[in-house]
Amino acid sequence: MSLLNFRVGPLPKTLGLQEVKAYMQAVSCQETLEEIPLWMPPAAAALYLTEIIGALLRDPGAGVALERLIHLEQSFSFLQPVAVGETLYLEGWVASAQERRGQTFFTVAMEGRKTPGGELSLSGTSRLLLRKGEEG
Repeated sequence: MSLLNFRVGPLPKTLGLQEVKAYMQAVSCQETLEEIPLWMPPAAAALYLTEIIGALLRDPGAGVALERLIHLEQSFSFLQPVAVGETLYLEGWVASAQERRGQTFFTVAMEGRKTPGGELSLSGTSRLLLRKGEEG
């Protein structure tokens, strides 16, 4: 299997209050920790991406090793509010891949829905670099 054949989902993912608070603390949102968030903060889409990247890393056919992976950029949009504790069904795939001097630049696309096959709630992409493996 090649990197371009990678596809996963739908994977159910529920982010609870503790995960959201830990995320908010990690990105230095100290002043909001006293409030109980009702809706996912916009940048929390990165937490959903970890499910897709995790599946990519576990797929032996994709050939992606964490120690060779560099995150370059990402872009996400919540197309409708997602409540803290609400499940999203995630789908992810490698949308493009380009080899340059033994390194692979690739884009992972992600979509999230409140029900499998339902209306789109979250969409986004993440651009990554897979560095050359060790020679010898």
